[in-house]
Formats: sequence, C-alpha cells, structure tokens
Amino acid sequence: MLLFGLVSRAEDEEVLCYHSLQEGDFLTLAEDVLAKINPSVDRMSYVYEKHMFHCLLAGGLIYLCVADDKTSRKVAHSFLDDCRKTFEKMYPEVKRNLRSSDCNDFENVLKEKLGLYSDENYGSKMKAIQNELSKVRDIMVDNVERLVERGEAIENLVERSGELESQGRGFHRSARELASHMWIERLKPVILIVVVVVALMLLIFKPLWLLMLMAIVVVLAIGFYYFKPRFEGYQPV
Repeated sequence: MLLFGLVSRAEDEEVLCYHSLQEGDFLTLAEDVLAKINPSVDRMSYVYEKHMFHCLLAGGLIYLCVADDKTSRKVAHSFLDDCRKTFEKMYPEVKRNLRSSDCNDFENVLKEKLGLYSDENYGSKMKAIQNELSKVRDIMVDNVERLVERGEAIENLVERSGELESQGRGFHRSARELASHMWIERLKPVILIVVVVVALMLLIFKPLWLLMLMAIVVVLAIGFYYFKPRFEGYQPV
C-alpha cells in the first residue's frame, strides 16, 4: 500500500506539495530522505525507518512516495511516473522559482493517485491487463505467420501458373508443327494426282494448255483450303 506522496524541487529540496493517506510523521522522514538523494541517479529506492521510500528525478523535480513492504517497486514507480506526467501537463513550464502556493491543486491529484495505486485489486487488474495484452500480441503474431504462409502459397501458385503457361505454349507450338506436317503429308497424294492428270491432259489436249493451267490452280486451291489445319490460327490465353 502507498502511504504518502510528495513533489519537491531538486535544487533546494523545497517541498511543493504532498499528501498522506495515513497518520504519521511521513513528511519529516521524507525530508530526511530528500537530503540523501543522489542527484546523478534518476530512480532510487531506500529503506528508512521500516518504510520503503521510492524516488524519481525528472525535470528539476523530485517525485517521492512512501510504501509498505508489501508494495512492489514496480507499482511504486508506476505511481511516480503517473504523477510526473500529470504534473508536467498541469504545469508545463516548470521553473526554479516554483513555490508550494503554485501547486495547491496537485495535492488532490496525489490523493487520488495514492488511493488508486493503493487499491488491493490494482495489482490483479494490472496483471489482467497484461494478460490481455499478451493474448492480443500472440494473436497478432499468429496472424502475421498466417499471412506469411499465405504469401508463400500464393507465390507457389504464381510460379506453378507460369510453368503451366510455358507448357501450354510449348504444346501449342508442337501442335502447329504436327498439323503442318500432317497437312503436307495429305497434300502429297493430291499433288501427285494433279501432276498425273495434267500430264495426261497435256498429251491429249495440247492446244488447251491454258485451260489445264487454270485447272491446276483450281485443284491446288481446293486442296489447300480442304487440307489446311483448322486450328492453325489458335492462340493460347
């Protein structure tokens, strides 16, 4: 439990404001401790007259609290940090000539925060909050890991689709080559027949060579359009 809170100037140790939750000569004990504080150390804790004195030096001020032996150092220094933040908001321009009469309003702040941090359920509440934060952190880590795994799976799919596209293009090229070859093979008998027919006709109808030439052109055209592969113009997607 926190018993007493105080704010003083670090330069001359003048007390600016204080508050006590219990009866006792805490102010006198605190003044004795203030005289022993090492100004080069930001945080410190003392055992004095069977009480724990915790101190924080910041911005030319000393924030001090008195606690029993059951109060952890973490809770005490959380109280001091909270007091510092509130004091700096209430008095943004801390000057060396700041007097106790200027800080009367802060005594109520000390009273409120001493009561808050002395609550028996405060430790369990803080622990519950830390547990919730830990759960949220674990969930975020798990989500990040899933995103990484999903990213790897998508990358594998992209690579696989690229391979399939390459294979499809190769198949299309092979199919066109095969179709051209088959078309040539089919055209060979037609050419042979046309040559034989033309030869016979030339032997029989010599004056009609022009007619024969036209017949050859017609036959070749028919053969070209009939045997040309229909899927030659296919383009892969």
